[in-house]
Amino acid sequence: MTDLGLGPEPVPVGQHLEAHYLRRVMHLPPDSQRWLLLAATDSTGDLELLDIAGAALAIDPSRREDAESAGLVHLEPTVGFRHPLVRSAVYGSASRAERRRVHGALAEAAAKLGLVEAEAWHASRAASGTDETVAERLVRAADLAAQRGGSSSRASILARAAELTPSGPVRGERLVGAAEAALEAGAADVAVRLLADVREAGLNRVTRGRAILVRSAAALFVSDPDGVRASTSDQLRAADEFHGHDVEREQRTLLQAFERCSSADRLLVGVDIPTLGRRIAAGAETPGPASVILLGVAALILEPYERAVRPVREAFDTILALPDRDLVHRGTLIAAIGAFLWDDAGRRAGLERAMRAARDGGALQALDTLPWVGALSELMGGTVSRALSFDATVREVRRAMGYDGENVVNAAVMAWSGSPEETVEAVGQGAAAAGWGGVEASATAALAVRHLAERRYERAFARLHPLVEDPFLQVTPLHFADYAEAAVRSGRPEDAARAAAALDARAGANGSAWCRGLAERALALAGSDDDESHYAASVDALSGTGATVELARSHLVYGEWLRRARRRRDPATHLHLALDHAARSGAAVFQGRIRAELEAAGGTAGAPAARSGQDLTTQERAVATMAAAGRTNAEIAARLFLSPHTVDYHLRKVFQKLGVTSRRQLSERFDPVAP
Repeated sequence: MTDLGLGPEPVPVGQHLEAHYLRRVMHLPPDSQRWLLLAATDSTGDLELLDIAGAALAIDPSRREDAESAGLVHLEPTVGFRHPLVRSAVYGSASRAERRRVHGALAEAAAKLGLVEAEAWHASRAASGTDETVAERLVRAADLAAQRGGSSSRASILARAAELTPSGPVRGERLVGAAEAALEAGAADVAVRLLADVREAGLNRVTRGRAILVRSAAALFVSDPDGVRASTSDQLRAADEFHGHDVEREQRTLLQAFERCSSADRLLVGVDIPTLGRRIAAGAETPGPASVILLGVAALILEPYERAVRPVREAFDTILALPDRDLVHRGTLIAAIGAFLWDDAGRRAGLERAMRAARDGGALQALDTLPWVGALSELMGGTVSRALSFDATVREVRRAMGYDGENVVNAAVMAWSGSPEETVEAVGQGAAAAGWGGVEASATAALAVRHLAERRYERAFARLHPLVEDPFLQVTPLHFADYAEAAVRSGRPEDAARAAAALDARAGANGSAWCRGLAERALALAGSDDDESHYAASVDALSGTGATVELARSHLVYGEWLRRARRRRDPATHLHLALDHAARSGAAVFQGRIRAELEAAGGTAGAPAARSGQDLTTQERAVATMAAAGRTNAEIAARLFLSPHTVDYHLRKVFQKLGVTSRRQLSERFDPVAP
């Protein structure tokens, strides 16, 4: 048995169970042990592959039956070990020389079967020292892994290729490629470790730029404060490295620079917003879709709104015309431009396509970002139910990547779903300390909306006033309608009038029903008490959008105005509609105000609506919303990174809590638009 290099204990010594399995292996004949080592070295369980490799090693194929009789493996439908520790015991106890020999045989067998990736991988394990020929084969195999969306596989293959590559620029380039793939798979810590081995001296400018981007993205992923605040500046440094050498990378990186500035928000360091806009415009030298998008983004930053709408619309249309796979890393861009244009339908459709492509391609890093962006988008122009579903997805993705999902908290979602005010504030302040100024700003705005729901108008104004007085790109105008309501109801009519006029001007320029609905509501609140037209126009405009929460709020303020105007029967109609839309959209924070107004109007609000589903957990609500939209259990499982069995369990709990018996009944209780 010494020719196999097997020792009496695993090397290094493992758990007792592993040692137990190894003793059972040692009782088998040498050829049976050799066959077990062959099976342990292979990861496919393909009997044909093992037979071809076994023939090269002169192993009698009947030896596999000894291993099966010993209860160590099963042979049907493919070879598999009865316990993972059997595999590790056998492989870990073999000598390095014997393992290389077996890997070599498997490489030859894989070549005969046309298994390019397996051939390259086993050849790399059979190699001793550096071997550029094998390294090149691994790079080709990594390209195949990329084509099928295997980011994790690509990362490990390229890392091994780098190990086999002699020191120098080529080795550095392969390490950077491995780090990029690791980051794509959500393994930020692995990406950082791979970059630690990169020696930048001698690297070409494009590879240096790529390394800058990976370090910057990893800093965002782990919330390094300095890295988050300087991320936009890092993107511009990388774009400068690409300039004159790789136009496509330069343009893609400039768009990422714009996206990253939304993360830091007002905490941005290293570059100011106008400088960013001018650098983005300068990157649009080469005609093509990317230049159209860059010119639109530059206009968004640098031009007055009325002049910016046309180039920004052209940019958005160009983005939405791209293949789904090209949208995977454009979530923040889609959300930002969609918000600037007040295009809720285009924004939602683009984000949905991007998430679908990310799921299909296994792009976990993108899936860590896209639902977060989707949740914030839904809170400003959508429904709370969908925002909660997206928030649940973020947590499940983080768990799938091996991180604690409970550490991923969206402060704005917390504010809307009733978390204590001091908790939301603490989360927002903590995010700001980590460099995420956008998270803090969104939390502040969400708390302000909650104050409006609670009729704490002075408090709402105090939160919104700094955000409006220190505007930030496309985000601030989304707060104008809330600001107008807080201002007029806290005795500041001039502030309300300015916000309403600004929103009205935007609605006139962009033609958005969502924007028009909010502008009309702001004009109604800021105008004279005898003008009903703006209230009716707000409801009419929002009725054709997906902004269900805003529609509920417009019905609410219309009903309040009608009650003050002593229109006895009319208020209840709008207030009941407000209650229904608030319940369907998950906007529980507004239901108390609506019910109180109904009672003041002499109507009856009835018992708290079961259809709101407020006693559901976050995950139950996510499952319920998707089921109501017609998703199958398998589709829900794929979206939330759960098993179909777990989805079925949650769905049964939902049915029990809501007292429904079918998905059709469920669709009547939740917003039908799927997250």
